[in-house]
Amino acid sequence: MVQVAVKGISTLLLIAFVAGCATPPPRPVYLQQKEANKELISSSKQIEIIYHPDEYSVVDIGGTKAQGLLGALGPVGLLAGFAALIAHSATKESRAENRSAELTKLMADHYAEQSLNKEFATQISTLLQESGHTTLLTQLPLSADSVRNFQGTEGYAQLWLRTSLGYGAASLTDSFKPVVLVEYTLKDSTGKRLTSRTYTKYFTDSDHTFLTYSSLLSGYQQAHDELQTRLAEMSKPMYTEVFEFSDDETVASK
Repeated sequence: MVQVAVKGISTLLLIAFVAGCATPPPRPVYLQQKEANKELISSSKQIEIIYHPDEYSVVDIGGTKAQGLLGALGPVGLLAGFAALIAHSATKESRAENRSAELTKLMADHYAEQSLNKEFATQISTLLQESGHTTLLTQLPLSADSVRNFQGTEGYAQLWLRTSLGYGAASLTDSFKPVVLVEYTLKDSTGKRLTSRTYTKYFTDSDHTFLTYSSLLSGYQQAHDELQTRLAEMSKPMYTEVFEFSDDETVASK
């Protein structure tokens, strides 16, 4: 009798395990938002795309206080760490701040007439126009006051784009590799948030990596071209993710 009982319990555990494995994971929040606001998104035919001037970040995880924690969390934690440190250049580590400021100035000095963020916004604008939308491009300074006081164009939904471009090294001995973070928020013409998301890509497969920070500075042209290519590759997937609907949703980044 005992054996039967044990076997019965084992069977129930197996059934529960299989049932648990068969349960699909919950849909990401941004997809839930998109589905809930499908009609509003589909009916928004005038889109104002708001972007900000270019800024660049340089993050050396091995040189920050987050190194131990991020290493313990593995690749996912590392990626999250880059996202947290590169987004908004919000780290208090003076080295990251100084290097980010130096690289941003270097790029601005050499590419004063070329904005990668504007190119990205323009690419999405073109895709929207091809699908029958009317678009406006608006550059907004990256400050709390400018965002808070922005009124927007009457009758236009707003697609807010926040992109952070940079290079990150996973340790003191690792090479600097390109990192791109994209944040977007789509609002309707009344200001209602329809869908939003933040995602990061750390391009470990890049051919344009730099062993030292000084080599990154001297190779700024290669770094600029690499970040330009990587960001451009995200425009179509992001447009699809926000504005197209299908049974099998395509996402910009997993």
